[in-house]
Amino acid sequence: MLALAIGSPAIGNEPAEEFMTGADLAGAKVTFTTLAGHIEEIWVVLEPLAGGALVEGNFSLSIAQGFDTFNGVWNFTNVSSTEITKVDIDFTNINAVFDTRDGVGRYFDVSEGNGGGNKLAPDRVTYFGEVTSDLFKGVSLEWTTGDTLNGFMSWRADTDPFFGSIPDPDPDPVTTPEPTATLGVLALFSLGTWGVKKKQ
Repeated sequence: MLALAIGSPAIGNEPAEEFMTGADLAGAKVTFTTLAGHIEEIWVVLEPLAGGALVEGNFSLSIAQGFDTFNGVWNFTNVSSTEITKVDIDFTNINAVFDTRDGVGRYFDVSEGNGGGNKLAPDRVTYFGEVTSDLFKGVSLEWTTGDTLNGFMSWRADTDPFFGSIPDPDPDPVTTPEPTATLGVLALFSLGTWGVKKKQ
């Protein structure tokens, strides 16, 4: 069962909504949590339009070349014997946000028919670093009832450029269970006044 956790209300300036490729996310921090501890990697440019975080060829997180994050898929691959229990993607140090708005953004959505599909879907998805009620500086994927050994999973999660002050993270986000594998739209609350530009 998937669950969605929402962070705190935030203050700041205006984010701008545009398509982003994997290469545009260079500098983001990706933390892989294993049974032995944490492994931190910085997202790098792999190809002109592609980017990712790689750990010695054993496991990786990437966005394929030629796709923006709205239409393209994120790929998580683990070909090692390491059990990964959590993956954090943190945009705090770059000008980007996750856009979860219905229609113009998207909630985390496991991509059916791509690799592992729902088989390796995380048990909990937590957005953190709330910029508005539907824009966030990071997302955590957690596996609490199994592992991601020898697996491949793809998903979609839209990102947009963000220019403004970074909100303080919520130390104690509230998690709300969702009964289906595809996350629905939840009622969210925020403080502050924000604006976005529509995708072209």
